[in-house]
Amino acid sequence: MKEEKSSTRNLKRILLVGIFLLTNAINFILVLRTSPLIFPLGPLKRLFIGSSQTMLPLSIVSYLFLIIKVGEYWNREKFYRFLYVVIFATAIVVLGIFIYFSLLEAANYPNYVFSQFNIYLPSLRVYSSLQILYISVGIISLIYFRLSRAGKLNIRSRGLKGITGGLATILVAVIVFNSLSDFTNFIIDEITLYKKYVFASSTARNELPDLGDYYYKIIFIRDNTEENAVILHPKQSEAFPDIGNQPLIRYTLFPRRLVTQDLEEKFFKENENIETPIYYILARGEGDRSDTIFPNHPVNAESVTILYNNGTQDTQRNVDYSPAFLKNLENFKIGVIKLK
Repeated sequence: MKEEKSSTRNLKRILLVGIFLLTNAINFILVLRTSPLIFPLGPLKRLFIGSSQTMLPLSIVSYLFLIIKVGEYWNREKFYRFLYVVIFATAIVVLGIFIYFSLLEAANYPNYVFSQFNIYLPSLRVYSSLQILYISVGIISLIYFRLSRAGKLNIRSRGLKGITGGLATILVAVIVFNSLSDFTNFIIDEITLYKKYVFASSTARNELPDLGDYYYKIIFIRDNTEENAVILHPKQSEAFPDIGNQPLIRYTLFPRRLVTQDLEEKFFKENENIETPIYYILARGEGDRSDTIFPNHPVNAESVTILYNNGTQDTQRNVDYSPAFLKNLENFKIGVIKLK
């Protein structure tokens, strides 16, 4: 019997620790979905992210179960008290990280955190909001079980049941609303991602109608730059909705280092003696913005390689590039400029 009780006790511990680790791992992967740490997962990563609309709600319910049980078992063993503290410490750390990166984003420009740290803020926002729910349920659970066991809470009293039940319902409803205000939209976004990308082939994903000829442009850039290269690209705008989108182009260009136009000057100041190959994406704005050119200043180029609309390529060497160079090109699709 003792062995049986011991095995049951160990099974409970393993289950609760497993819920804690798995739930936080799910959120961690969603927050760092474009990080170099996650890229090696390949198709497994895409399947995981696509199915997150199912996994997230299940993980939330499981985590709430974990917190309630830890509060109930508080007096049984030090293990449960330790796990309770770890849960709260994790919540505080996650909230602190979200506040820090939110302030960092506000101090710079939209998508700054994603482009510089590979951190997907919508996922981090949901992850941090849930911590408020978890902390609140954890406190309520601990107080409830401790008071009832100490005889200070008569749960059989009808009046007390009505009052405490009503207050608890209101409190939980407010907490849930505040914690999950972004959750519905986030799940909808994940479902859209799942339908459009997860089961499509790599070619089909890159040739989706809303990406236009992006596939051909990004493959050209990848094939004409070294893997250790630094690539400077225009900032995302109406003129450059695809080539300026760093999270999008990183998918194909990784492990190349990407530097957005806004950080161009800072990059050269901090890397005066860099020996790594440096390239500019040579691009003309789309639609009504065709007069917008990147780079929009002179560049001392070792070579300029150009992809034309008919699929042919041409390389010119030792070019003193200026915006006029691109204005004089006809049938131009995309290009890369290699610096001397």
